[in-house]
Amino acid sequence: MRETSNSLSKQNSQQPKVFRGGEKKVMKKSLSLLVAIAMVFSMFASVAFAADNATEQTAQEKYDALVAAGIFDGMPDGEAHLDDNMTRAQAAKIIALLTGYTEGTSVPDAGYTDLVGAGWATDFINYATSIGILNGMGNNKFAPSDEVTTEQLAKMAIEALGFLGQDVPDGEAVDGTVSDWAKDYVAAAVAAGLLPSQEDYTIPATRELLVVSSYTAYEVAMSAGELMVKSVAQTGKGEITVQFNKAVTEDEAADLTYTVQNGLVKYDVTSTWADDMISVVLSSNYLPAATYTVTVGEFDAVQVTVVNEVPTKIEIGANSLQKAAGQNLKVKLYNQFDKEIESPILNVSVYNATYGKTITPGADYKVDLSSDAVARIDDNIVVTASHLGSGLTTTKSFKVVAGSSATAITLTAPAPKEGKDRISVGQDGLVLPYTLADQYGSSLTLAGPDSQTIDSSKQVVLDGITFLVNDNTIITELAVDEDGVLTFKTGVQAGTVVISALNPTTGANASISFVVAAAAKVKTFQMSNPGVIIAANEEVVIPFQAADTFDAPIAGKDVDLSQVSFNSSVKFADHYPKLNAKGELVFKFDPTDVGSDRTAYIYAYVDGAQAGQLQLDVRTEATAVKINGFDVAKYIANGAFTTVKPANITYLDSYNRTKKVSSLSDVNINLSAATLTLGAVDADGNKPLAADPSTTGKVEISIDLFSSNTDTAFKTTVEVVKASDVKSYAIKAVGTVYAGDPPSGVSADKYNKDITLVGKLSGGQEVVIKQTDAFDIVTTSNPSVVSIVDANTIAGVDAGTATVAAYKGATKLAETEVTVSKATPVATTISFDKSEYSLTDGDAALPVTVTVKDQYGVELPNAVGLLATSDVEVVSVDNGTMEIQAEGAGTATITYLTTNGATGTATVYVEAAPVVTP
Repeated sequence: MRETSNSLSKQNSQQPKVFRGGEKKVMKKSLSLLVAIAMVFSMFASVAFAADNATEQTAQEKYDALVAAGIFDGMPDGEAHLDDNMTRAQAAKIIALLTGYTEGTSVPDAGYTDLVGAGWATDFINYATSIGILNGMGNNKFAPSDEVTTEQLAKMAIEALGFLGQDVPDGEAVDGTVSDWAKDYVAAAVAAGLLPSQEDYTIPATRELLVVSSYTAYEVAMSAGELMVKSVAQTGKGEITVQFNKAVTEDEAADLTYTVQNGLVKYDVTSTWADDMISVVLSSNYLPAATYTVTVGEFDAVQVTVVNEVPTKIEIGANSLQKAAGQNLKVKLYNQFDKEIESPILNVSVYNATYGKTITPGADYKVDLSSDAVARIDDNIVVTASHLGSGLTTTKSFKVVAGSSATAITLTAPAPKEGKDRISVGQDGLVLPYTLADQYGSSLTLAGPDSQTIDSSKQVVLDGITFLVNDNTIITELAVDEDGVLTFKTGVQAGTVVISALNPTTGANASISFVVAAAAKVKTFQMSNPGVIIAANEEVVIPFQAADTFDAPIAGKDVDLSQVSFNSSVKFADHYPKLNAKGELVFKFDPTDVGSDRTAYIYAYVDGAQAGQLQLDVRTEATAVKINGFDVAKYIANGAFTTVKPANITYLDSYNRTKKVSSLSDVNINLSAATLTLGAVDADGNKPLAADPSTTGKVEISIDLFSSNTDTAFKTTVEVVKASDVKSYAIKAVGTVYAGDPPSGVSADKYNKDITLVGKLSGGQEVVIKQTDAFDIVTTSNPSVVSIVDANTIAGVDAGTATVAAYKGATKLAETEVTVSKATPVATTISFDKSEYSLTDGDAALPVTVTVKDQYGVELPNAVGLLATSDVEVVSVDNGTMEIQAEGAGTATITYLTTNGATGTATVYVEAAPVVTP
């Protein structure tokens, strides 16, 4: 064992200026600090620049980040104790973790005899010693409680993190007191940003200093490596924020999927990316307190504890009170995430301290100070707000000022809405930035909500400020919300608009001008050959690229196909071309115009000008040639049956393409023996294929198209076996069972679960078995959790788990663990009877069917919801009749929203008769 008397590791006054470290291990999740620190010298200048131009995190925040990353732990009392001096034992732990040690891994015993009081650090000390970073103090002593100096920390960091041959600054240039042996180490550590400059490096190093140096290395590694999830945590009510180590590209973001799951229940979440693309918020309208498993893409799942919203702060947000009506006190209650709590019950009192009068605020926390009987200029108003449930309270005093008291006004050019490149006609909710200040320099905001349509006078008054526009066909409306945010609405006219604001009381004014662009139209429409066989009377998706009048690409779903006309040498089928719900261009050619293979010359026109062209080979209508596949169980036990569905049968067409049959009436199915029988078509268009109760043997099944010509039939064999040939069983997955009162309109037995067995032969082949003969009874290991309803049905009694087993006589065939939950059923999945609806403008209203199911898969017939449309100019909805009505050509999304926030969507395509030049 190497030992030294006064340092963490061997000190060598002849240490060269080029450091070479030995092999270091890799930290969790491919986060190699070896790589990170090797990069520091090439990056430290840019890192320092970024630090100078960013808000510096506090040491506590850096500590919290390292704790979240698993690098640091708190002291026994849970606190950081950043001001405490660092001990050798603490240093050993951090060095071990930073260099790749996994806690609990066996390491060689270094032979120290003084670690009894620091048993928690024994493995860390042994590991750090084994890699040559830490050494003893002589006589087999380590001195775990001794303090570490700053210069020792510098040497430890350099050797532990390894520069592997990187040049370092000259140690003679170090300012401050430092031992000769440590100058180069300190110079390297300071240059790399691992340590701050200080007057004396021989003094003990604090835990804060270790945090800062470790965090610098950690951040460089995180930003330099491959994309990783940095943290996942609750950041608001119903919000979980995923933070990455660096900005995510649009392609990477598009590929990511998100799963938020509690047990077997998955919760629908909406993802909203931050502007810097480093974090994404997963939000849900229903996310009860629990521990959730959050999975992002292919990254490892993370456990996140979600807690209930708790009030932590009450705030009176008004900056001033004017002698006017509608003075908004802006009283808000905030939760532990510093997010506003919606619709809180607050007690707000307003008192005129000058005259000893109580003023009653409205339900929206607004007061009317327009009357002298209530308040006069310069009166002192005291506002107190409290929240009974939490005991929170706050008080704020105001001096009443003249309304409007704004003596300074500024207007700033508005920005396009998110996702838009420009401000254009027909847009709403555009924000017009402004500032108001009174004679004391205090900032003011406009009182709202208020909305004013701009008429022929071209002016409106909002909270005492007169706004004037030069053209009320360009800007048609100005509005201010309850938070004082000023927005405007553009009309149908494009052009340059000038908006002026004037306070007639003080004369303060400001103006701003900006351009409102015309609506973008299709300019180019380039189509491409799809590279597939195109036959008449079949839909084919045609790749295309469209650009608008600003040469910006238009997404397929945003293209208005009514702006494009088509000329084709081969006639299109009725209502084609069209855009489907995915925004894909779909062609179908009229089979009556394709008596033989033809070439179609297709031209796209916009405003009479050619915008694109395409040449396609169109073949005659395809015909079915023969059956080429039948997906059916290979083994069926006596008395059992399986179901034959159209989707199970495929055929080969005249162009050698495999397709599924649309109906069982399109095929003939013949059986070689009565050991199997085929039943009649049921309501779903399927047929049962049943095995004889006693006869066994192989049965050949022949399937052909429209005839019994066995020469072209597809043949396969199904064997009927004895029930006794089944040698093993398994219970199909049951899913979570609900225990509790059923929702309105749902009978309790809907939450019962049937136990179904799967049989297997001695060779492992699966067998369709007759369930009623396979087993006699099911049992439960815990009747207080799972009860037995009948021979093959179970019900939930109380939350928990129980083992359910299936028996034949006294023989147990199979068992499975069943989870029971008492979580109240809520709308979880919503589906329409179709994912896409195609309407033609002028058609009668079309009824739609919505199915709402809870987290247990049970339909909720009385679920309350709202049917909505994304574009009333394309399709309107009637919530009373649950009907949709075409209003104009285009594509719209209809959404069904339940009261708990669950949603389901479908796409509606409304087409007008296409303009086709003969």
